[in-house]
Amino acid sequence: MPEPTPLSPLLLRELDWVRGLATSLARDAHLAEDLTQEAWLAVHRTPPPEGSSIRRWLATVLKNLVRQERRGGARREDRESLAHGERVPESGAGDVLERAAVQKRVVETVMELDEPYRTTVLLRYFDDRQPVQIARDLGVSTATVKTRLMRARRLLRERLAREDGGGSWLTALLPLVAERPAAAGLSTGGLIVSSKVALVAGSVAGTLLIGGWWALGSETESLPAAESREVHAVEAASPELAPPLAAARSEVARTAAPEPEPGPDAAPTAFVALERDLFAIAVDAAGRPVPGLDLVLLSGTAEIARVVTDATGEALFPPLARGGRVVAASETYVTLLEGVVLGNAPRESVVVVVAESCELAGEIVDENGDPVVEAEVRLVIASRVKSDFGIPLDRSSFAEWVVESDPVGIFSIGRAPCLERAHLRVQRTGFEDATVELDGRPAVGLRVVLTTAQAGSEFLLGRVVDPRGRPVEGAWVAIGHVSTQTDRDGGFQLDLWFNGVPIEDTELRALAPGFLPARLARDTVLHPETGWPAFCLLALDGTPLALRGRVVDSDGLPVPDVDVRLVDRSVFGWLMEERSDVSYAHAGYVEELLAASEESGRTDAEGRFEIEGLLDRSYDLWAVGPALRAARMGPVQAGTEGVEIVLPGATRVALSGRVVRPNGDPVEGVTISPIRKLETPADDDGPGESLYAFARTQAITGPDGRFVFDALATEGVELQVWGGAGVGFVHRSLDDVENGDELEIVLAANLHFSVELTEAGVADSFRIEDAAGLTLVLRRSHGDVNFTSEAGHFEKGRSDVYSVSETARTLVLLSGEEQVLRLPVSLRAGEVTRIRP
Repeated sequence: MPEPTPLSPLLLRELDWVRGLATSLARDAHLAEDLTQEAWLAVHRTPPPEGSSIRRWLATVLKNLVRQERRGGARREDRESLAHGERVPESGAGDVLERAAVQKRVVETVMELDEPYRTTVLLRYFDDRQPVQIARDLGVSTATVKTRLMRARRLLRERLAREDGGGSWLTALLPLVAERPAAAGLSTGGLIVSSKVALVAGSVAGTLLIGGWWALGSETESLPAAESREVHAVEAASPELAPPLAAARSEVARTAAPEPEPGPDAAPTAFVALERDLFAIAVDAAGRPVPGLDLVLLSGTAEIARVVTDATGEALFPPLARGGRVVAASETYVTLLEGVVLGNAPRESVVVVVAESCELAGEIVDENGDPVVEAEVRLVIASRVKSDFGIPLDRSSFAEWVVESDPVGIFSIGRAPCLERAHLRVQRTGFEDATVELDGRPAVGLRVVLTTAQAGSEFLLGRVVDPRGRPVEGAWVAIGHVSTQTDRDGGFQLDLWFNGVPIEDTELRALAPGFLPARLARDTVLHPETGWPAFCLLALDGTPLALRGRVVDSDGLPVPDVDVRLVDRSVFGWLMEERSDVSYAHAGYVEELLAASEESGRTDAEGRFEIEGLLDRSYDLWAVGPALRAARMGPVQAGTEGVEIVLPGATRVALSGRVVRPNGDPVEGVTISPIRKLETPADDDGPGESLYAFARTQAITGPDGRFVFDALATEGVELQVWGGAGVGFVHRSLDDVENGDELEIVLAANLHFSVELTEAGVADSFRIEDAAGLTLVLRRSHGDVNFTSEAGHFEKGRSDVYSVSETARTLVLLSGEEQVLRLPVSLRAGEVTRIRP
């Protein structure tokens, strides 16, 4: 068990988060299911008055049952106490003691969780952050955060139940859940009732179901494997925090993302920038510099440095040793675009955009006027806002404003940017999405009415349950390239259209850690209209398998810190990630989503490894050491124990070189990362993929553009050469390199442009060619997410901002596949060139 942490007494000083966590833990418990059954039977015995709201009637019945259950529980406790000769505490004093004991117990149990689950729970409930914000704080995907929360809650329930020797832990939590009666009653009532209504609908349909992948979008875009996951910190801790609590949150941030230790055979580097200079400029929404503004560099939620902008809106941070995000700390302004600091170059520059803040608040109700609980409210900024500034903003990313409606349907975004080109999007499982256009002014009396979604040609509605029929929160559900995660009630809602095209895939899939996936095949015989039932109930069953073994060298000695990977993972579907200004999908794999530990496959000090979350089939394996020594073996049947992988020695060479511009000028601050490409085969589930393993070392070029590796494996190894913002990236294979070779790598700068048609509709896309007529790769950057394509597209006659190599010479306008116009271009560095053909 982890050692006790001094954070516990600090956490006990703020108890609202404990109540929120307790409510979350109690929602999926057996008592909730029992009360649901009783409520449904009561309604059948005494139907609601004609014309009344069924949901409101059910909620009233359920709240009465909850009160009866609590009174009954109290009477049972009194009888048991009297039978043992104990004095029953007076009302009030006993409640206080019980609440204090339960609060202390919940905190201690949370603090005993292993990382990363402890930090994720604290950020969600103690710091009150939404999963999308936590994802950006910790540098992981939103899917990973939701999976961690689901696993953490499961671990907490198991530990609380184990300590009690049964299920009495839920009763112990009831004082916390009921401490705010209005919230607890409405939240629990609305949630459980909607759950049972959906389950009954499924049973009435007579359906108990136990059950591809697709390229994203019309534009051929991909996330380059090497740099697509550049996710860093996002928001500052509140400046009003008392010092002890601020220190506690700072400690949370430090434990969230520890610095990796170099492997024992990592190759040394001759030049490493240990300290970096960071230049920042702050502008308002009109592009004007903002003087006298506090700018804060954050790593996670910890403040690293703070500076004040001068009269020109500029500021220079002191030398730094890490990346993060730069935000504004101001009562007047709210950060609109954060500066993303990669921390991989001696000097970096970022732009922070601020806007006047205003409050957005209101209520969310259904068609009957009943409150809608836990609806997600997201502020969406038009992507065109970013492109209007006329300066490159590759490393500026929109902040996130996401909240949920409370137990009475109320939502509030206290500090939102006042912008005209923005809207609120409201989503809740079981309802159609709603949009509220904003006019750039505060809006505190909004009323959003959600329309109940009807299963059919537009939506799939359903629930995911475990083998005992209990709802599974956080389960992934996918069909083709559309996916979602189940809510706390196990419910899900999936669109059957994507980009205006109906989804033709014939299999619906669901999975969650601890279970084998469930599948449901489309059946046009049973369901001739759509091929799907009105309500899809997917039951997870079975237990995933594992592979265990060890990695040794040619002398039979164990090799620690080796990454053992699956060569042929099973495709589950495309998982969506969403930001304020961009949405994108990445492939989701069954084994990764089922693995109970994020360290699955990493060897320990004895060279032992375990890969979890496997299906009942055979797998090929890659083993890659810290210095990119690699071995491949297989097939190996899942469930096998005692697998032994021999990691061979690797031929190493001394290697040096220079990175230069096309004109021969040296390029300083370029990151050189040795990587190994692990090819995987194509199969029936999809094409082969390329996995990349990174060495535990890198080099950064000095002022003369030079880099040196004293000893580097070369077989199957490439150098990823990346200049960061404003500079491109290339890969250089080392298969033909010999000891002592001097490399020259040409790295072109990236220049920015947009295209505005003077006559809308004359073209629908474009491409850029160099002097030889070769099509160049276009790149769109959203802070820490990059998209690449060979063609750009128009929206209402105007393109987004793209960057392209400085070798660009010709713009080619296209209508379909036909060339409409060829136009010479001359792009200028340091600005966005507006091309108006």
